[in-house]
Amino acid sequence: MSQAWREFEMALQILAGPGTQRERLRRACGPTLVNLRKKELPAESQGDFELISVALLCGLGPIDRNALETSIGALDDAMVGQLIAAVVRIHSALAHYQPLPRPGSRYS
Repeated sequence: MSQAWREFEMALQILAGPGTQRERLRRACGPTLVNLRKKELPAESQGDFELISVALLCGLGPIDRNALETSIGALDDAMVGQLIAAVVRIHSALAHYQPLPRPGSRYS
């Protein structure tokens, strides 16, 4: 789950940054994130990941950056919002499985 955690942690930071929702989604959902396998995520997140996969991969399997940008460009604004919410929910679920920060670290 550590690869999934790193990908969704980075995605959340990008989603919290500047730009329109669509621009932030384009930067946040890179090929490494969307090409993760469902089994790398907690069971409670697999439905949200399926939503992301179907919307962005169209069931095609591994996908590259250009195809992702095309897929995101074709989404309506409501779906963009739904995908962002799904990324946030997955990140939240993954956070529950992370070890507590060490005393004195920047997250403590």
